[in-house]
Amino acid sequence: MNALYSITRDFRDFLRNAGTVEDMFFIAKRPGRREKDAEGNITDLIIGLRKKYLSVPDIKAIVDSQGCKVSERYIHHVIRREGFGRLPRRSN
Repeated sequence: MNALYSITRDFRDFLRNAGTVEDMFFIAKRPGRREKDAEGNITDLIIGLRKKYLSVPDIKAIVDSQGCKVSERYIHHVIRREGFGRLPRRSN
């Protein structure tokens, strides 16, 4: 019974603050995952670092140090999508 009371309480609070019922029930949702980089800041950073011939682990370390948590796989995907090839082998 408490669940019903909490649902009605939340619904009344929503109507007081937001206004319309349509906003609560009829929101068009996009299927799939949310995009990690909606503004393109992380992508621009990855591309800029790759132009300096940094490897994927090096790019990940720099991006993580700036507070953006992305995987090496995501970085590799961005690099491939932008048309970068593999880095040449490094000599000792």
